Amino acid sequence: MSRPRNISSFWLMLAALASVFSVAALKTKPAPEFPNNGAALDVSDWSFRKSVIVSNSGPQELELDLEVLSHAQRDFSDLRLMRQGEQIPYLVEPTAGKWYMNPQVTVTNDPQNRTVSRWLIHLPHAHLPVVEIRCASDTPLFEREITIYEILHDADNGDGYQQMLGRQTWTKTPNVAVKRFGLILNPQPLTDTLILETRNGDNPPIQLDHFQFVYPVTQILFEAKAGDELYLYYGNSSVAAPHYDLNLISGQLRSVNRFTDDLGAEEIQKKSRGFFGKFGKGGALFWGILALVVVALLAVIARLLPKPDVQPPK
Repeated sequence: MSRPRNISSFWLMLAALASVFSVAALKTKPAPEFPNNGAALDVSDWSFRKSVIVSNSGPQELELDLEVLSHAQRDFSDLRLMRQGEQIPYLVEPTAGKWYMNPQVTVTNDPQNRTVSRWLIHLPHAHLPVVEIRCASDTPLFEREITIYEILHDADNGDGYQQMLGRQTWTKTPNVAVKRFGLILNPQPLTDTLILETRNGDNPPIQLDHFQFVYPVTQILFEAKAGDELYLYYGNSSVAAPHYDLNLISGQLRSVNRFTDDLGAEEIQKKSRGFFGKFGKGGALFWGILALVVVALLAVIARLLPKPDVQPPK
């Protein structure tokens, strides 16, 4: 009676081995190949670039750092991933993740007006996609309207004006354990200096500390080989977003395991062609053109004026 039992054990062992080999085969199955080449492109009009360090072959993910977020267009339409003059198709992948970073904060209360409390928040770069400013307070009891704004300058005359970024009332009582306060920014700031302000009225000033600024994590997904000499170009406001065939299989690229890449140091390709950089107040080209215009106008006026009589009157 023991023989059938041994036979059944043998078949069970074979089935177990088959399942192990099938799982191993699934794990070693190579990842699908995605297109990793595109059209040639002249990137001489791009202002910045960073090297991309690729250590493994296959699908890749690259997180955009603060310098890229600052100098690229808000919709990332100017991002170009290049390899020896040829584009590499990519997908922009907004994630649910957020980064929390501590800015430099300076208290700038006006000694002549003690009813107003003011803090200068210095971000590491201008034009960052900051979505929220957070802070904490140990003051046990208060109700204040908190506003945050930045100072922009008119392109024509250079006059400064306030752009409101957020406004919200914060009420804090001793029986509330939450000490932190979040202020949503809409629109997102254009400069690197924000001003947070509140009016205390007839109450003592409140204390704020532990400031943080919050921005979303954004990645690009692509296919590359280990050792590829890749560069990420950005900083060009005159181009539209690229259209790659990779978008047709975007779901597959998002579903596979990917290697994480790093960015190198920022390299300046050319100065930004913004208004103030090229024609703005203080720009060398602006003053050169203005001098030529003034000289030309003086020459025209000199020709229109009547010529003096070289002979003295009789």
